[in-house]
Amino acid sequence: MAESSVLPSEKELEEMQQKLANRMMKSGEWQRIQDALSAKLTEAGWTDQVKSHAKEQARQMQPLKFDALQQHTAEFAFDTLPDTVKNDILAQIRAFVVSQIDESGGVSVNSRR
Repeated sequence: MAESSVLPSEKELEEMQQKLANRMMKSGEWQRIQDALSAKLTEAGWTDQVKSHAKEQARQMQPLKFDALQQHTAEFAFDTLPDTVKNDILAQIRAFVVSQIDESGGVSVNSRR
């Protein structure tokens, strides 16, 4: 980035995002967050709720169309995602990102969480 008072360009933002994504994958943080998400959704009963809803929709849909079922199920899943789970996972991602940003606003070179 040229100056700290200047916002990064779209290209610079994309590069930072890619660096953060790569670091998250290599550090194992992505897998840890995915595991936490899966456990929290199962614990909240959300996984079973989405499965049951999809099965019921499939029984009622005449004729059965996979694309329509998938679209409807995805919308239902998104709409019923517990806010507590969403907020917790976003906080974990945010904490990782913040730990990787240096004082100039760029992705730190040596930081490994």
